[in-house]
Amino acid sequence: WSGARLVLLGQIDVLANAEAFSRAQIGLIDVGEFSTRSWCYPPSMLLFLLPFGALPYTLGFFAWVTGGIAAFAAATLTGLARAAALRGAIVLSPIVLANVMFGNNGLYTAALAIGAFRVMDRSPALAGLMLAVLAQKPQLGLTIALVLFLHRDWRVLGATFVAAAGLLALSLALHGTRPWLDWIDVVLPYQASLMTVTDDYLPHLLMMPTWFVG
Repeated sequence: WSGARLVLLGQIDVLANAEAFSRAQIGLIDVGEFSTRSWCYPPSMLLFLLPFGALPYTLGFFAWVTGGIAAFAAATLTGLARAAALRGAIVLSPIVLANVMFGNNGLYTAALAIGAFRVMDRSPALAGLMLAVLAQKPQLGLTIALVLFLHRDWRVLGATFVAAAGLLALSLALHGTRPWLDWIDVVLPYQASLMTVTDDYLPHLLMMPTWFVG
């Protein structure tokens, strides 16, 4: 929410500076001090976040988590014979509760991955679009691209690259090249440096997907 709101306020350059971004979050949400929370996504991710950033924080958070629950439920339950009976179990499952508690994007990530693999046989273009959106988390994009390559799903892989190129072009048209250069020159090295941190933040990073998952 903070990243999208800063963009709408004309302060997209703040996203690349972890300390400035943390200070901006404190000011925007009017909360006390907290440990550094950096922006780590490519600028094209903002295309999907701007609608939430246009809302007040509480309303934006509500829209975000309810949208995530709806997307996850749709991806996992559509077409199942007992879908109605399982809705309650989905909503109360640990993965949903954890994402609601922290406002994480895991429900959207899961919905895109599950949805793409469910439709790729009958609709490669739709699957490619879903995977291109999922690739806004680069480590997942690279992993899934490797899986598609090894599985020889050429239509889905091609559709994914076309959709990803379209998102890149749209991002460049809206925000220019500077956010992308900052992401490459500043954000990515900063995120890489976090892997050497020895405090309690490190275990979370070690749970990120790797090539071994692929």
